[in-house]
Amino acid sequence: MSSIIVAVNGSSGSLDAIAAGHLLAQARGDRMRVIHVSRDASPPPTSDFIDSARALSGDPSLSVETFIGASPAAVLGDLASSEDVDAVVLGSRPHPRLRPPFLRSRLARKLMRTLPCAVVVAPAGYAREPRAQLRVIGSGYDRSPESRGAWDVACRMAQSTGATVRAVAAYRSASSTLLASSWAALDADLLRDLERNLEQLISHAPTGVVTERFISDGDPVHVLADASQGVDLLIVGHGAYGVADARWHRSVARRLVARSACPIMVVPRHRLAQIEASDLRAVTQPAERLLAGSTSGDRR
Repeated sequence: MSSIIVAVNGSSGSLDAIAAGHLLAQARGDRMRVIHVSRDASPPPTSDFIDSARALSGDPSLSVETFIGASPAAVLGDLASSEDVDAVVLGSRPHPRLRPPFLRSRLARKLMRTLPCAVVVAPAGYAREPRAQLRVIGSGYDRSPESRGAWDVACRMAQSTGATVRAVAAYRSASSTLLASSWAALDADLLRDLERNLEQLISHAPTGVVTERFISDGDPVHVLADASQGVDLLIVGHGAYGVADARWHRSVARRLVARSACPIMVVPRHRLAQIEASDLRAVTQPAERLLAGSTSGDRR
């Protein structure tokens, strides 16, 4: 059986991670393992923490495994590489408001670059919210292979949970980019083209999966962060949204970690290569195109 690893350090953010890990483990039918990494022989999380973790997971036998290693990233990397691990889940570490968002979740950003599995980050305070269920899964999408992998993961999860998959895309209009109202006609053509491409994509969703679509003009990080408020899980591909965003603004996935209102799953770059050929044809055949469209539903 595959496992979901939840990394904890005894903080409130660790309880957020356990709540998100439990949600994913139930959705995927995986086993949840709670891992505490220590650089020395420091004590593991307290009994009060373990009691809270058991209450969140509904598992009275839940235990915390302690590993001693040079760094959490190294230990988690070894575990994810040597075992059948679907995802590593982390909590957010809140910082003062004046601290820039890109300085948050350094461990998450490092794991995104190195782990062979998905990385999930729970927002601060997630454990205090009513117990969540996967009703709507958001999938950030553009024409990149990474976002195709994210779409596939979202569709597979929806097949096992009955959740709706909402494709979310952002585009920068010519008029907003060039500050010229004369480009409005070009924007309309672009939007129609994107809507047509989105229809083609969602038409290849697996049978029985309910799909929705949403597109908005703006920075992908802002569009996806806004969309995260209306979904139970947001899935994105690491390195998606083009070279320019990665070079000038860091990757969209890494910036979203500090802004998402729901747990965010970042699918690794090589995930697409692991998808079976039949599933790739069935789920992501038209994925060379940008998603687009206004919110709508479609049951296959």
